[in-house]
Amino acid sequence: MVFLSLILSMVSLEFPITTAPGDQRYPDVCWDGSKFWVVWTDNRNDSGKIYATKVDENGSVESPILVHSFDSEVWDPSIACSPDTFLLTFSLPVPDSVTEFYLRYSLLDTSATPYPGSGGGVGIFAAGPIIPLRCKEHFALLYTYGFPAQFEYPTCGAVSLLNGNEPVDILEVPGPKGQFCYVDGGVWNGEHLFCVTSSGCIYLEDTLEQSPNQGGYFYPRDPWEMDWDSLWFYNGVTLAAASDKIGMLYSKYGNPWFDLVDGNGSLINPEPLFIDSTQNYWQSSLAFGKGSFLAVSEVGKYHGPYTLWGTEIDTSVTLIDEGYLVGGPKEERYPDICFGKEHFLLVWCDNRSGDWDIYGRILDSLPYSGVSESSPSPLPKDIQAIEVDKTFFKDELRIRLENAVDAGQIIIIRDVAGRTVRMLEVQGPEAVWDGCGRDGALLNKGVYFVSAGGRSSARPVKVVKL
Repeated sequence: MVFLSLILSMVSLEFPITTAPGDQRYPDVCWDGSKFWVVWTDNRNDSGKIYATKVDENGSVESPILVHSFDSEVWDPSIACSPDTFLLTFSLPVPDSVTEFYLRYSLLDTSATPYPGSGGGVGIFAAGPIIPLRCKEHFALLYTYGFPAQFEYPTCGAVSLLNGNEPVDILEVPGPKGQFCYVDGGVWNGEHLFCVTSSGCIYLEDTLEQSPNQGGYFYPRDPWEMDWDSLWFYNGVTLAAASDKIGMLYSKYGNPWFDLVDGNGSLINPEPLFIDSTQNYWQSSLAFGKGSFLAVSEVGKYHGPYTLWGTEIDTSVTLIDEGYLVGGPKEERYPDICFGKEHFLLVWCDNRSGDWDIYGRILDSLPYSGVSESSPSPLPKDIQAIEVDKTFFKDELRIRLENAVDAGQIIIIRDVAGRTVRMLEVQGPEAVWDGCGRDGALLNKGVYFVSAGGRSSARPVKVVKL
């Protein structure tokens, strides 16, 4: 029997951004029109530093620049770019507290030097990350803050625009006093600022005074149907704009889903795209370029180990590809991805050398390629490949998994909407799919994806049922 093998191979350019002694963490990336900017933290010796560097689309990295230095640790730096000014946000611990943080921001010039007298704080205590965005005329700050109460620690979500260096509030998320209100994410789509909050989604204008006739809050789907879990993703609901469309990556029952809405907030697809049911997703980043969305997520059990999972989705909400992005022999965490002029830059943190370092990878799409119609050479034991006896089948499909993690590893069959329609246990050398779903009924003709459950590096295989 001749099997078609789709073998994982890294075709993208990977390179270190910083491998300084000690731990470097929390990278974030933006595009300034000609180069990527990457920021991260160095919290050695009970002090905190934020560094920045530039990376071009060929993977050339400039020397790191020290942006800020503090007497305490610093957390969660994020950066937004305009051609000549950059907005940097971060969190600093409240003195004598291990659970409370201040939300801070500063404005930088093109050499990553803070403008004299720029910067400040918003809210009182951080109850989530502070998200910087560049709109048409202003920088925006999206954040959730908390404040002490007699018996509770309620939160409030807000959106501000910077008027020079001063934040001007344009939205405070409504809700009962003493309850939890928040801003989970936002994106500028070229015309409006689209925000996801505890009261629903809302479009805002890039003006210091909002029009009284602007639309109110809305849910693309019934919130009870979607059961949004804002606390599951560390950085809330992840968004990316594609001209007149907005991609949304969020959580349902602890698993990620992808939705796409148009400029009016209407759904593109009747159902969301379910990505993967075998992972625990912690932090995700989403970007659009070259006609598709790329999502990169930190996945793993609660105590680790953690690695990166990539998903590629087109603008018709069809799953193109998914799989592990294995960069090193140990762990990968804190991913962020951004599209430049021609390519994506993925940045993350991994500890392949013992310390946590920052790495980058230039991408055009998910880094999988290679199709062979002959028997391949044996794979390394840490790399898996799914083999099928034919890509077009009518009655049954034979599936073999090279280098199975264990004898009972699961094969997952999904439809083009990403829904799991069948799960098969690998018994002996292969599994056989009869074209039926979970209930034993024959499934409709069409495209299906065959993937491996668990911590597998195998690329999903696309097959067509006739």
